Amino acid sequence: MYLRRLKIVVLATAMGVCSQALGAGASLSGFTISYAPYNYAKDNAVRAAFKEVARAQTQVDLATDAKRRIFESTDDWQQAVHEALQARAEYDRIRSMQLSVLHNTPQYIAAQIEIYKLQESLEAMRAEPLPKTQKIHELANQLLNKRAALSNADSRELAANEVLTKTRYAMIDAEAKLNALRKEFVQSIRLDPKWREARTRLDSARASLKAIR
Repeated sequence: MYLRRLKIVVLATAMGVCSQALGAGASLSGFTISYAPYNYAKDNAVRAAFKEVARAQTQVDLATDAKRRIFESTDDWQQAVHEALQARAEYDRIRSMQLSVLHNTPQYIAAQIEIYKLQESLEAMRAEPLPKTQKIHELANQLLNKRAALSNADSRELAANEVLTKTRYAMIDAEAKLNALRKEFVQSIRLDPKWREARTRLDSARASLKAIR
């Protein structure tokens, strides 16, 4: 009796699927399937809204690029970029020279060799069939401490160099000037009539798309 009922349920499900394949309102052995018709008007409206958003975004991008080209061609911007790049290059040069002296000392080289050996030991221990977790943890901490010691040595060496400190402040000032000009550009573009018009169109297009969806 149970198998008979199961066959009836399966047969009814299959009939329902066939009825749906025949179309809305089709019937098969007493089973009726209906569904809402596809909304072509809404689909077309959404597509049109997406295209309008894309066109509006293009206008915003074009207005922004036009203002940026003018801004980046000014003497103030060109000079600020030159000073920032020059300050960065000078800082990197002095820093590299200072660290080179430290890194070539026997103590520093010996510490690097010790770190290399610890790294090899740690990798070998991790590759063992039955790695010992406690020893791996201890060796990893030891390796971390050795690397931190070298990093601290670098920091102390750089901090002791007054010329490098002055160069670093000069670099920070030059980059701050560059960032200030960037902020002025952002503020100026928001006041540009063409950009504001394009932005208003973009906001309106996005709002329309959101309302349709």
